[in-house]
Amino acid sequence: MSRRQKINILLAGPLSAFLVLGLLYFALASQLPKGVVRQVGAHGVGYAPPGIVVGVMAAVALTCFGVGAWTCLDFTALGHWFAGTKSIVVCLLGAGYAVIALAVTTLFASLGPATTLDAHSLGYGLLALVVAFAAAASVLVGVLPRAKDEPLGT
Repeated sequence: MSRRQKINILLAGPLSAFLVLGLLYFALASQLPKGVVRQVGAHGVGYAPPGIVVGVMAAVALTCFGVGAWTCLDFTALGHWFAGTKSIVVCLLGAGYAVIALAVTTLFASLGPATTLDAHSLGYGLLALVVAFAAAASVLVGVLPRAKDEPLGT
């Protein structure tokens, strides 16, 4: 994996995703309600300030990107780039992009009258999470270096 590939995959992509999330948050902040849906359970819908909800999602995405980049750099430096280790990196980086998509969708689903903030706004975010993870994982599988064949036997 070349240095340029590492920078694009492990740094430029995640930074671009955070930039998009930050710009959208600040552009939409004045239109957001005081509370967005953060959870739905047996006792009803739970709300929290949008800054906290988006901040927590950004922290989770940052953790996913950080651990994904660290494992990618570690595995490739050790020459231990097999299918299992590649899948760990793909899942972690894909999860980072998926959580960013969840945050963006939560912002857009929270726009409008406060009476529409129910389980549906959270459902749209979860749907975006699944679709974004599948899309990001598909792209990352093709962009990351091909996994080496694992040696069989001893």
